[in-house]
Amino acid sequence: MARGTISHLELAFSGPGCSAVINGTGGAAADGVVAVSYADKTGKLTILQAGGNLHWYHVKGCAGLVADADNATLSTAYTISPPQFITSP
Repeated sequence: MARGTISHLELAFSGPGCSAVINGTGGAAADGVVAVSYADKTGKLTILQAGGNLHWYHVKGCAGLVADADNATLSTAYTISPPQFITSP
């Protein structure tokens, strides 16, 4: 199991009645960070809920569910194919 971070993350959302950006320290900074883990055995890269600095910015509409500067979290897993084998230096 390897652990690390993905940095320079910025996600933009747009749809009927809602648009927003998820980022780190500001709406245009492109400095979002998420913590990740990777399992060689399964080839799964998992974005962890804890260990990031994500916030919502430029929120328009969205039925009041989120507001500018609210904390944001991501949590998902991806299968990397072909699996990569990570070793320490």
